[in-house]
Order: sequence, then C-alpha cells, then structure tokens
Amino acid sequence: AMEKLLLYMNQLSGVIPSELGHLSRMTGLYLFSNVLTGSLPTELGLLAAMEDLELPMNLLTGVIPSELGQLSSMTALYLWSNVLRSSLPTELGLLTAMKDLDLSKNQLSGIIPSELGELSSITKLYLYSNVLTGSLPTELGLLAAMEDLELPTNQLSGGLPSELGQLSEMILLYLFKNSLTGPLPTELGLLTAMEHLSLYENTLSGVIPSELGQLS
Repeated sequence: AMEKLLLYMNQLSGVIPSELGHLSRMTGLYLFSNVLTGSLPTELGLLAAMEDLELPMNLLTGVIPSELGQLSSMTALYLWSNVLRSSLPTELGLLTAMKDLDLSKNQLSGIIPSELGELSSITKLYLYSNVLTGSLPTELGLLAAMEDLELPTNQLSGGLPSELGQLSEMILLYLFKNSLTGPLPTELGLLTAMEHLSLYENTLSGVIPSELGQLS
C-alpha cells in the first residue's frame, strides 16, 4: 500500500481526485508547485495515517474542508499560495499532533477560531496575507510550544491579548499590517526567547512598556 506520493514541481493540472481518499496508509502527499485547480476533496479526511499534507503553490479554490480535522496524526499542513476563500474551520483545533500549519497567501476570511488554542504541539502558525477579521483569541496564549506566529497583512482588530506573554518559547511574532488597537501589554516582556517582534502599521497606542527591556 502506498505511503508517500511525491509529484511536486511539475505542471499537473485539473482537480485533485477524490479517489486519493482510498489510500488509507498514506502518510505523505506532496503536490506543491503545480497548476492544480478545483476544491480540496473532502475525501482527504479519510487518510487516517496522514502526517504531512503539502499542497501549496497551486490554484486551488473553495473551502478548507472541515473533514481535515479527522487527520489526528497530521504534523504538517501546507496550503499556502492558493485561492482558498473559506473561513478557518473550527475542526482544525482537533489536530493536536500538528506542528506546522501554513495557510498563508490565500483569501481566507472570518475570524481566527478560538479552537486553534487546542493545537498543543504547534510550533509554527502562518496565516498571513489573507482577509481575516476580528480579534486575536486569548486562547492563542495556550500554545505553549509556539515558536513562530505570523498573522500579518490581514484585517485583525482589537487589542493584543496579554495572554501572549505565556508563549515562553516564542522567537518570532509578526502582527504587522492589521488594524490592532490599544496598548502594548506589559506581559510581552515575559517573552525572553523573542528575537523578532513586528507590530508596524497598526493603530496601537499608549506607551512602550519598559518591560520590553527584558527581551535580551
């Protein structure tokens, strides 16, 4: 039974066949850098052994299927640089083995679901260059393994949650080019592993907390 299918960097066109859902032992599917169109088949949710699903740099449209939340072994989901237009399904929060989630450079809208706070293994979350709205869920502060959180170039509003100060492993936090308001939480000074903090082009106000001097 097939375990890995690598067809990346070709000129494959047309849709992703729903029949791939029959490959029950597949752990890796790599179709990036092609010209695939159409929507993601819901049958991908049947790939119970899937660990690494990489479909970026195509012309895929439609929604992110909620059925992907069934892939409980998945550690990497890459769908960046497509034309996906849905909201983020709350079922993504079921992917507790996930380490790398990259949905950037699409046309995803709606809010960031609070359920993403259940991704207890995640180290990298990339949602930049979409049209996401609403505020940053305080539940992001539960992502204890997070190292790289990139949400810039969206339409996110509201304040920076003080709960972000709980992400003690975080090295990189990018929230630039949004509509974030209010003060910088003093709790950002707790992020002592931080190397890159980019908050430009928002409407943040108030003082720069002296606690940022702790980011050695």
